[in-house]
Amino acid sequence: MYRILVVDAEESFHAWCRRLISQINAEAVILEEAYRPADARAKLRCMPLEMIIADIVQPGVAGLIEQIRAQSRHRPELLVVSAVCDAEHMRRAIQWQALDYLTKPVRGEEMAALLQGRIEARRQEARRTEVEQQPLVQAIHGMIEANGTHMYSVRELADQFGVTPNYLSYLFKKKTGTTFSAYQCEMKMEQARRLLADQPQMRVYEIASMLGYADEKYFSRVFGRFHRMTPSQYRVRMESESAWAL
Repeated sequence: MYRILVVDAEESFHAWCRRLISQINAEAVILEEAYRPADARAKLRCMPLEMIIADIVQPGVAGLIEQIRAQSRHRPELLVVSAVCDAEHMRRAIQWQALDYLTKPVRGEEMAALLQGRIEARRQEARRTEVEQQPLVQAIHGMIEANGTHMYSVRELADQFGVTPNYLSYLFKKKTGTTFSAYQCEMKMEQARRLLADQPQMRVYEIASMLGYADEKYFSRVFGRFHRMTPSQYRVRMESESAWAL
């Protein structure tokens, strides 16, 4: 979803923007409105934005944009729309890396083409990011499966792949629908189930230690949550089923 904030003192311009958005791509755009810079600041604090359409001649708007430009994360793009167009304001717009400086009254097709272009560019960027992120999650899966005896921490994997722990946790949940710790635990319990069935000579504490659990009792509790029985009960059940099969 592409979220746009219009900062302008004129109700007529807000109404014009609403009509334009409804005609070009209403389903892909959320239009937020602010008549004063103070209202815009309140909206900026509680929601991410992709674009700000602002009249930089309006008192207080220049300070608002300077504040936004100082942000280290997620800076929305700026489109300047104003009835005033002079060298000083044009210089500021260039300094702020504005997408464009449109003079009122704005031609609808000009604004529509610009917005549609930015919406499509953001869509393509999201698709590209999705493709780039997938190999990272696959690599994490592979490491956990290949090193079944090691209990990874989020920080350990984050350091290995050159990302922050928070980002890795967010990305893993987004791609898999579960947390990193829950996924790793599920993998361990599946390995435990196979070892209990295939390695009858191994003691439960040995399997627990092999899978990275120093406390056998804790390992048994975790196993019970996943398989609804203790490791010993599971092993007895497997042995009984094997006997009947013979």
